[in-house]
Amino acid sequence: MTRQAKNWTRNVEGLRTTAQKRADATRSRVEEALQLLLREQRLINFSSVAQTAQVSTAWLYQHDDIKQRIVHLRGQQSPKPKTWVPPQVRASDVSKDHVIRTLSERLKRVEAENEALRKALKVAWGYKISGEMPPNSLKALLDHDISSS
Repeated sequence: MTRQAKNWTRNVEGLRTTAQKRADATRSRVEEALQLLLREQRLINFSSVAQTAQVSTAWLYQHDDIKQRIVHLRGQQSPKPKTWVPPQVRASDVSKDHVIRTLSERLKRVEAENEALRKALKVAWGYKISGEMPPNSLKALLDHDISSS
């Protein structure tokens, strides 16, 4: 018994129509999303359109007509104004000056402490190199005169 090969013609018309319906539904979701964003005066960009229409940003970029429309609408939007802060909330010049003064004083204290520690370190290294026994207290190290060593 020999089998005869049957020549089947593939029926892909159903796949094509289903794919076309899905593409049309996606396109209409994007159009509705754009209308909603315009109506609510929300920010229009690729991310907001994609999120509202539940499509990927890649899909938006792949369709040139939609891409151009989003770019056009995004360009029409006025730039977002800077947030206005009431004068009661804004820092006054006096408070800014106080902060600057406080930080300057703190910087001077830290620099003085840093210098004292450097001096103590030099004295300690001097004792280590000379082989002498250093004093037991840090105050004695700080009071030690480096120039006489």
